[in-house]
Amino acid sequence: MSEGKTIPLGTLFRGRYEVQSLLGRGGFSTTYLTLDHETFNRRCVLKEILPDHETDVKVQELFEREARMLGELRHRCIPRLDAFFVDGGHFYLVEEFVPGQTLAALVKEKGALLEREVREIAGVVLEIVRYLHERRPRVIHRDIKPSNLMVTDAGNYLLIDFGSVREAVLSSSSTGLQSTVVASSGYTPPEQLLGRTYPASDLYALGATLLHLLTGKHPLHWYNSRQGRWIYEGKLPLSAGFASVLGRMLAESLSDRYESAQEALEDLRRVPASFIDINPTVLEAAPSERVSQDLVGEPKSQFQCFFCGRRIEPDRSGICALTVVINWDGRPEEQRQQGFFCHADCFRSTAHESVPLYLFRSVKE
Repeated sequence: MSEGKTIPLGTLFRGRYEVQSLLGRGGFSTTYLTLDHETFNRRCVLKEILPDHETDVKVQELFEREARMLGELRHRCIPRLDAFFVDGGHFYLVEEFVPGQTLAALVKEKGALLEREVREIAGVVLEIVRYLHERRPRVIHRDIKPSNLMVTDAGNYLLIDFGSVREAVLSSSSTGLQSTVVASSGYTPPEQLLGRTYPASDLYALGATLLHLLTGKHPLHWYNSRQGRWIYEGKLPLSAGFASVLGRMLAESLSDRYESAQEALEDLRRVPASFIDINPTVLEAAPSERVSQDLVGEPKSQFQCFFCGRRIEPDRSGICALTVVINWDGRPEEQRQQGFFCHADCFRSTAHESVPLYLFRSVKE
């Protein structure tokens, strides 16, 4: 193909793979939906290395590595490799086609996910990562992020794009190897930016991914680069157990981070269900006077939104907060949970959308 152009529809490769449509274009490759005429027109994904990079030795190296590694991997959450070939100086990869969308597209479309959804995703990805890290030689993905995770139409999660996998024969978990720097801003851990990768590097990237899914905002939104630290703590409605797991994944120092996916998975499985995971029931809505005098208090600025952490103050229309009273089945009423939210969207991020919302207005004295 000539530089910058896509493959014409109907093009036939190796006498069997017919190009049907363009699926997407990334930094190094373009993907197409194809039909395999030798398997009853089964749909496949054809990945072509971009013409701009066809003479780039490093890019070709990454592309060949993806094909070789995918051919060896056998996991239900990793797309199966069907073929790898070179045609006209271009490299092509053929993978199974699984209908669905990336988690990046899902969050862009629907917004932040609930904690219980993110915890489910975390468990699945940790199992995939454990499988990769326990292989010999060990495989480090090095580019886990929402756009490299898919949810299929059947509701399953997949880890895709192995173009930057790192095979490492490590004598111990504390030994890293020099490698080509593969970076995705906000998701890449500090040591990887210096060209060194460890199993814990994938866990950091997964942690940043989970933070994005929980908030609908890019991880850099929650990172203070001047102070070199995360600033989301205390601003998100996370259960204590899950917050602890997330914090260890995102630790800047390798010594503070999880060493293995197995260790992180064990901690995740010990996290109990919280009120955030249960569809809450609104039991009562207090009169506006009670909200103003008993709940909001003085000064009002001492209250923060339960989801985003923004300071709650009456706006011009007098709306002070969204308040919901939550109870658990079988729990006495005095253990109800009060939550203040600055906007309905913040409430919906922590509760099922079918739960009624109540607007409380502050009372002017």
